[in-house]
Amino acid sequence: MPRKPQTYILKDVERETDAAAMKEYVRTMSKKIGLGLIEVPGRFRPRIMVSTGMWIRDYLRGTVEDYPYHMWMLFKETKRRPGSYQNFRNYIYWLLKLNLIKFVREEPSRTPHFEPRRYYTYVPANVEKVELWRNPIRSLYAKSWEKHHS
Repeated sequence: MPRKPQTYILKDVERETDAAAMKEYVRTMSKKIGLGLIEVPGRFRPRIMVSTGMWIRDYLRGTVEDYPYHMWMLFKETKRRPGSYQNFRNYIYWLLKLNLIKFVREEPSRTPHFEPRRYYTYVPANVEKVELWRNPIRSLYAKSWEKHHS
């Protein structure tokens, strides 16, 4: 019995397709909009979304090292509602706590009285731990997560 095609959504774009064509679609869209694409179950159908943690992982794998503000500026171009810079810094903190990224170096700011730039890179041994990258809060605060999301 053939399966019915499923509808996938990406930034208000709908497309009906089968699983094989979906993989090609994700590959094509990742070239168009960037990194960090994940498929998540939706209320009525699966959706393709840009995950902040996955985006950071994919970006650092391509550039080796960068500082949070520059990453956030690039991330804003990828996602429709990217959240605040403070939210992005929280993600960096959570990824550091999980040992998914590590501090590399620090350089003085170009502007006097500003904090120095802190550069980060990914930890190669942990790059394939997709569940940690996808949802670091759930991994760090498992008890609280289960209490509020079950």
